[in-house]
Amino acid sequence: MPFEFSGPEDGPAYLLTDIYRHLPGTILVYGTEREPGANRYAAEQIQSDLLDSYESAVPIYKDFEVSDELLRHRDVIFIGRPEANSALAAWAGRIGLDYPGAAFRIDGAVHPFERDALLLAATNPFDPAHMVLVVAGNSALRTVKAWAAGLPQTDHVILK
Repeated sequence: MPFEFSGPEDGPAYLLTDIYRHLPGTILVYGTEREPGANRYAAEQIQSDLLDSYESAVPIYKDFEVSDELLRHRDVIFIGRPEANSALAAWAGRIGLDYPGAAFRIDGAVHPFERDALLLAATNPFDPAHMVLVVAGNSALRTVKAWAAGLPQTDHVILK
């Protein structure tokens, strides 16, 4: 019987927990457009958590310090929603993120409340061998608290 190739099944390319396997090439990019203090604090907390747990110091960048060239062959953790993070805003359409203003749409539902937050894993649009992880809340406080909720083995989680 001849071998028949079948493509991969539908489903996410990355899970949230995959970021732990990608730490050596990962960078944190936090938003400065809105709520820069909260986004910086969230980035520092994530950096500290990853250093304590996995002994890997992930560099932190401001959104205006990065370019597509820097992000091209990296795993990226974006902190802050697109209206707060200009680097994420530039990539939102490329990673399938529908997050206008302080509300996001996912799985056909809109999440407009200030207590809502999103953790989303996606493929780096320039290099599918790398991933993107979005940590974003509809408010500064929810962005800061989102990482503490933990990363389940799914491609996204909606926090309420």
